[in-house]
Amino acid sequence: MKTETLDLAVPATDSDLIAAIRDGHCDRFGEIVERYQRMLYAVAWSRLRRSDLAEDVVQETFLQAYRYLPVLRDPSRLPGWMARIARNLAIRLSKRSASEDRRMRQWGESMPAGPTSDSGAGEATAIEVNSALARIPDKYREALVLFHVEEKSTRQCAEILGISEAALRTRLHRARIALRSQMQETIESELRQLGSDTNMKSKVMAAIPAVPMLGGGIGGGAAGFALLPYLLQFIPFGVTFGMVGWFNSRMARNFARDREVRTGILRRNYVTLMLTVGVLVALTLVAGHRYGTNAVFAFLGALMGVTSYAGYWQWRHTNNRFIGAMAIANAIVAAAFIIVCLADLPPLWVMPSFLVMNVIIFHVRESRPNRMDYNLFQRAAMGQLAGRITEPKPVPAETLVRFGQFLGENYLISWQSPTLSGRRFYLNPISPSPAQAMLPAKCLLSSMSWVDIARDGQVTACLSPGDERSLHRITSTVEIATVTALVEQAMASAVADFAVGNRQGALASVQQVTDEEIHAVPPHKLRSQKIFYAIGIIAGIYMLIFCFLFSDKLRQAQKAASRPEAAPPAASTILRPPTQSPDQSSRPQP
Repeated sequence: MKTETLDLAVPATDSDLIAAIRDGHCDRFGEIVERYQRMLYAVAWSRLRRSDLAEDVVQETFLQAYRYLPVLRDPSRLPGWMARIARNLAIRLSKRSASEDRRMRQWGESMPAGPTSDSGAGEATAIEVNSALARIPDKYREALVLFHVEEKSTRQCAEILGISEAALRTRLHRARIALRSQMQETIESELRQLGSDTNMKSKVMAAIPAVPMLGGGIGGGAAGFALLPYLLQFIPFGVTFGMVGWFNSRMARNFARDREVRTGILRRNYVTLMLTVGVLVALTLVAGHRYGTNAVFAFLGALMGVTSYAGYWQWRHTNNRFIGAMAIANAIVAAAFIIVCLADLPPLWVMPSFLVMNVIIFHVRESRPNRMDYNLFQRAAMGQLAGRITEPKPVPAETLVRFGQFLGENYLISWQSPTLSGRRFYLNPISPSPAQAMLPAKCLLSSMSWVDIARDGQVTACLSPGDERSLHRITSTVEIATVTALVEQAMASAVADFAVGNRQGALASVQQVTDEEIHAVPPHKLRSQKIFYAIGIIAGIYMLIFCFLFSDKLRQAQKAASRPEAAPPAASTILRPPTQSPDQSSRPQP
């Protein structure tokens, strides 16, 4: 007697499907689409309450899930992972849709005609259901819609939402209490009828070949290489950081006196600069992804404009050549950002402005500060002040202003301002903090060390907490009262010499050690410095030529990238707002 064995088809697990997809069987992703499209539709619809937009989100969620599939280390978390993607996309699209709806109402566009008599009852029910659900908090509405649309158990829904089963029951209970009793049965019936587009699988699978999977896609790809394409865009910044680090190492080797102290300050300044630039770059990339390139360029243009304006006023107060040149360079870069934003030019057109900046800096490279000791308290701690005891003599207000510009020319102050008794001079920080590296000096005067010189010749100095910490890093035996007295004595003798026209004597009082004693070779003559600026200029020229030769192609690529794709047709009109116009039936994908 023969016994027939019944071959029951066992559905593949998520782990099996993901392994097959990573091995090159991309068609198996269709099974994931069939398995989770209703669940994702429920998540998206609970936020958007519009079928057409929810379907857009579902389709985009599957495409993003396919692209980032190598990043998913635990296949058992696939449903919750995709639910988070759908939720984030729905929230983003909801904000965009609400903004567009507000503009439509402000423009007063006419509403479409009402439903026909055959569908009037269904539309009325949808409107009533939508109105009732709109008054429920998002987290309660999401749990209610997911439970009734997906028709899963409370345990499965809780896993998808990433909460406990008890918390899910609480949300469902509170959602039902929030609904009007007469609407609950109608709403649950309508929710069970919701569903994603039956052609969703074919649409997603048709788009899959155009979506590269991170980490190599077909043939597998380790999750460690999943973010490689995104890391590649940071290569220019990494090269720049590396060049600056190499440049600083050459500068450190060139110190002939107090090399350890000056190298330590140079290293801390480099780390602060790199952290500041890294944070700005990361924020710019995130903001560009969220708000678009033009908005980011407008912000950067405004930021560079403010920096240039502050630099101009700092130059007015200090008469420093390098500061003035940097103010001009920043103004040119700010203008480039604004022009690219307003004219909707390709972003690469900003790069030629950096060519001009490099040319300007190269032209004034001889006046660039390289000593790493431009703070008077630091010089006092290192024994580099040569002040003498002098009798205080009256100093005219105009002389104090010119004395401040004299100090600024030698990088000994960053700002000066009048006081009731005379003039206050704000000193450069020993090691600038990230805030001091980003913001103009005028915004941080309260955190800077200063020296007051009264019109009667009296001098008072004050050390800031930040500079005090920096001094203790230089030498642990520093006496604050001693260095303060040395700074006051040096400034008193310097202003006395300056008042009688002895500029050399004034400079010798606050700068006992000359540049020639500090550097083995003048910094502007170093081969490393010439190479550094030459690379910047050559790169700028290359980008300028590239923009001129390929400007048309760049513009076409920008327009193609910004052109919205047509959204798939809505699968259902259930719960669609009555104020929707025909132009709103097609939305760009998020």
